[in-house]
Amino acid sequence: MSGNVWEWTNSWLDKPKEYRVLRGGSWYSFIRFARCAYRLWSVPDFFNTDFGFRLVVSLAGSGF
Repeated sequence: MSGNVWEWTNSWLDKPKEYRVLRGGSWYSFIRFARCAYRLWSVPDFFNTDFGFRLVVSLAGSGF
């Protein structure tokens, strides 16, 4: 699950809520960063080719 892109989280790094936490490392980072426990930070409106997010959908009650 890690190593594809840095994943945006819903967590803020600081009290003024300026920086969001990213986790997991990416294909563009050093190998030691490609683990779920590793954190990075950035401003939420910053675009980078190795930042992304994961969508989760519950299949409960859908018949699958």
